[in-house]
Amino acid sequence: MRKNHLKLIRGEKKERTPFQKLSRKITVSLLLIILVFFLARAVFLWGYGMAASYLVSTVVTEERLLEEKMSVEGVIIRDEKVITSPREGYLVWALDEGTRVGVGRVVAEVVSQPPVDDGIEGPVLEHEEKDITNMEEKESQDEGNEDVDSSMLEDSPDSLYIDGGNEDETLDLKEIEYQASVMVNRLRKAIREGNMEEAESYYNQLESLSQEQLIVHSSLQAGSSKIISPFSGIVSYYMDGLEDFYQPSLIHFLSSQQLKVLNEEIKKISFGEKVGRGSPIFKIVDNYTWYFTVPVTPSQGEILQGARRLFLRFDFISPHDTRVEVYHLEQEEDKTLVTFKVNEQLDNFYLHRQAGAEVIYAHFRGITVPEEALVEQGEEIGVYTIEKAVVRFRPVEIKRELEGELVVEGLPAGRVIIQNPRFFRQGQYIPSQQEEQEREEQL
Repeated sequence: MRKNHLKLIRGEKKERTPFQKLSRKITVSLLLIILVFFLARAVFLWGYGMAASYLVSTVVTEERLLEEKMSVEGVIIRDEKVITSPREGYLVWALDEGTRVGVGRVVAEVVSQPPVDDGIEGPVLEHEEKDITNMEEKESQDEGNEDVDSSMLEDSPDSLYIDGGNEDETLDLKEIEYQASVMVNRLRKAIREGNMEEAESYYNQLESLSQEQLIVHSSLQAGSSKIISPFSGIVSYYMDGLEDFYQPSLIHFLSSQQLKVLNEEIKKISFGEKVGRGSPIFKIVDNYTWYFTVPVTPSQGEILQGARRLFLRFDFISPHDTRVEVYHLEQEEDKTLVTFKVNEQLDNFYLHRQAGAEVIYAHFRGITVPEEALVEQGEEIGVYTIEKAVVRFRPVEIKRELEGELVVEGLPAGRVIIQNPRFFRQGQYIPSQQEEQEREEQL
């Protein structure tokens, strides 16, 4: 049988041309560069995602009760009666600063000798029960002397003293009360008729009557005079020199310019201090109704005038919303003077004349986002949210702006939004720190 024999013919090795060698080197280099690029990109994105999970600042949206408010500064106006000393001597207190008093309560005593400061109530309260009994006996004796001719009322307050000027004796309280009512009726009549000069005269007489004669009650002791309060209110030993000017009856005559030029000079009357006759020694402040007057712009004045519910948040007390109402509104050329009426006692309100406050004039509910969280994509405005660890763009509609926050629509409550969006982009993966911890535990 014939066998086939294969013969190996040795060939010659074909050498590559320089061009082929160069092409191969370039191809291999490009493949290596592409491989390194994608590897570096993957490492960068992984590292960037890791860093982003720590650098991202987020907030969860929620529906909140929001408020519209404005910051103002103004003056507190109180119905306060300054009490003056009926004689020269030394003061002894019966009550502490801020004590709530009723009509007829002994507040202080003016004695002829300097007191020993071993307890402020001792010198005054020692004879208080005896004097109150004497007052009641005197009132019972004078029950039939209530009819007093109004012609007794003179322009001079000195005519209110018995026997023409005994400094330590005053008219009976019932007589003074009657004269005060007559003076009030005359004052009201003058105001209705538009006679402001006559009204001012009656007001000054009534002020003298109420601030000196009604307040001072002579002690039966020769060397001292007790001072009682014919009004209910809070006792304060601080004076600022503006008590007569900032009165509720003068609110309609105030201007924003007067609020600027009038400066308070606070003075505290001390225990044992020597005082002269007619010197202010304390004041009784109405703690039920007081006022707060502020200058605002005309547009703000219109907002406050049309507000249905108003609240004040004063800076001298811990955050507390006080319900108020607009008592008076005075239009000026470039400002509006608004006076709020307050029917609530706040801690130490009687110690402050000038105060700052926030006026809250509207409440509503809404979703808010920080102003820096806004992102523009073309003509749309929205925010970046994180949904399943991926950044998503959500358009929103801005309704109003409130102190750096924006009230928006189109975003439900409970969404996680990014507050620093300039470091991120849509579609970016941001693993949570919890996910990273789980991965490290698995490794």
